[in-house]
Amino acid sequence: MSPKKRLDENKIDALKFISQTHRSLHAHRIAHEIKIVITILTLYVLSVSLKISAGNKFPENSVFNICVWIVFLIMSIAASCYLIGSAKANKINQEAAEKAENKINELLDIDLFVEKDKHPNEYRVCLYIVVILVIAILSAFIFTQV
Repeated sequence: MSPKKRLDENKIDALKFISQTHRSLHAHRIAHEIKIVITILTLYVLSVSLKISAGNKFPENSVFNICVWIVFLIMSIAASCYLIGSAKANKINQEAAEKAENKINELLDIDLFVEKDKHPNEYRVCLYIVVILVIAILSAFIFTQV
């Protein structure tokens, strides 16, 4: 085996490792995002069901109601900030994986084109944030009005 061919194989192996690592980080982060969204939505729904089932055992004053609104909104803002940061990290991982895959294509001299900025889940985080905020507002409204 010629030294150039061995060098190319080592480059390809390194690039495959880079691509797989970034794809794996991306997939792990998406799974974590889904867990966070489901957890926070479940928390909102359970808090409303607790309020409904507890009847009048919660204070009925405006200070308590304002605290409920503040806590619900702070939780949704914190989750949104995390999701935005996760989306930025996902984009970095996707770009790194695509660069490595494109370099492999160049080294192998094949014409497999990886489209940039054409990810099907591009707006996934925006949808998550909208759903979290809507459910937080509805839950806080129901919690303070029941």
